[in-house]
Amino acid sequence: MFLHAPTPITPDSHNLPPSLTAGLRATGHSSFTALGNLAILDELLLALFCSVKCPGRLILQTYDLVATLRDRAVPTIGGFHTPMECECLSVLFRSSQPIVVCPARSIDNFRVPSEWKAPLADGWLLVLSPFAPSDRRPTKRLAAIRNALVAALAARVFVAYADPGWSYRQTLRGRASCWKAAPGVRCP
Repeated sequence: MFLHAPTPITPDSHNLPPSLTAGLRATGHSSFTALGNLAILDELLLALFCSVKCPGRLILQTYDLVATLRDRAVPTIGGFHTPMECECLSVLFRSSQPIVVCPARSIDNFRVPSEWKAPLADGWLLVLSPFAPSDRRPTKRLAAIRNALVAALAARVFVAYADPGWSYRQTLRGRASCWKAAPGVRCP
């Protein structure tokens, strides 16, 4: 199902993908707002995470991995908020694999960035948020909830770099499959 405008999705919705049940549990929210192709949630998604500060030695490795994901059309999910995550999204947009973007804010009055318009129109982008219209700006609390949602919807997780202050252990708890680039990042 393709949603041309931000649309509320609740447990009672006839268009609720089964995978969103896990997302509802992970975030503690009772509904989502979605824009784009909901069918992307039926894919085996790879979550991308990277802390705000990413060491230079990992940036090139991450670029190489993301280029490979793009070339292999691996369905991807993430918040795509940190500088490295934004760069990853730019690389992924150079192809047409399914992508789910989960902003750490409401998308009710969301202005779609110009580089997202073609992927949305072509059906290979979904923008998904569990946040209320009053949550207009990203905060650390909203980012933690968003990260839990991303991890819950993903079949696999890649952490390019986890800053020592990032509570990734809670976010990734129970993940069966986790890839890592940075030394010291372990799947709990």
